[in-house]
Amino acid sequence: MRDLDLLCEFDNIYAAYRKARRGKSGKEAVKKFEVNLLEAIQIISQEFREGKYQPSGYYAFKIFEPKERLIETNSFRDKVIQHDLCDNIVEPEITPHFILDNYASQKNKGIFFALNRLSGFMHRYYRLHGQDGFILKGDVHHYFASIRHEPLRAALWKIITDPDIRKILDKIIDSTNDPGVPIGNQTSQFFALLALNGLDHLAKDQLRAKYYGRYMDDFYIICQTKAEAQFYLSKIRKYLQPMELELNGKTQIFPLANGIDFLGFHTYLTSTGAVVRKLRHRSVKKMRRKLHKFHDLYWAGKISKEKVDESYRSWRSNAKHGDCHKLIDSMDVLYRKVFILKEGENDLRNKQAANK
Repeated sequence: MRDLDLLCEFDNIYAAYRKARRGKSGKEAVKKFEVNLLEAIQIISQEFREGKYQPSGYYAFKIFEPKERLIETNSFRDKVIQHDLCDNIVEPEITPHFILDNYASQKNKGIFFALNRLSGFMHRYYRLHGQDGFILKGDVHHYFASIRHEPLRAALWKIITDPDIRKILDKIIDSTNDPGVPIGNQTSQFFALLALNGLDHLAKDQLRAKYYGRYMDDFYIICQTKAEAQFYLSKIRKYLQPMELELNGKTQIFPLANGIDFLGFHTYLTSTGAVVRKLRHRSVKKMRRKLHKFHDLYWAGKISKEKVDESYRSWRSNAKHGDCHKLIDSMDVLYRKVFILKEGENDLRNKQAANK
């Protein structure tokens, strides 16, 4: 079956719609799409076949956690199309070209897969070299906003050969200014994985870096000597130059004994060879502040108890992936003290207000 036929199949577009609506079923844009669902799916299929599909405009807004970023999000209809395109064409065609240690936005990978690979690298390194060593930790400056369109196309066209699919991807790539791909697009996640795929193969296949891993634009290499780390850094900077990508100020080389901040955890190797993973202090401080803020919002009727519990359970579940048992116990105590006791105080105040 041709790629275009796969993209146009009713069942695939319907499955994409089901995925796109998760967590959004109450939104007005979703309801409007659902009013004429069968017709909407038919129109998407027809536009694909006739080459008439055009991405809609983007709604831009900023987020400030974990750092300030500009998000450009598209229409619900385009989200359906992105799911269809990524799930049936882009992901299955490009991911076989990735190394194992390219971790983000892929099935059976993700944050905790990446952290476990890092722990495995540290164990393996210790058995061979002990605790002496260095880590090169790199981060690409404004990565999504710096991805140039022509190198991205060149990488894509080596893998995706169907001319009809290329036309669709062309329109999506050029729907924003060059350089840059919108963070809010599902396709952009795979574009970002692919744009540095050459770097992954440079590190693993050519430079033979045994202990290399990348999560989107964050990467690390565990090295025996500082000179080795500096050599890798110079080769990586040279590789990025033609793509007009730069490493930011957070890129550094430091002793392995210091441990590494990666994906929200500080992972370090002890003198006995144990690998310890702790939540970063910033995450703990942030949740402490949020618990107090939750109380005020709940008291003001601006947040439900269910939302509070959902947020805290999410943090707690994340913390369980580290060596954080004492921390979780202390945060549970704080949660009960700050929220539940104050919730009882709120109930008393509400009763007092009702009796007035």
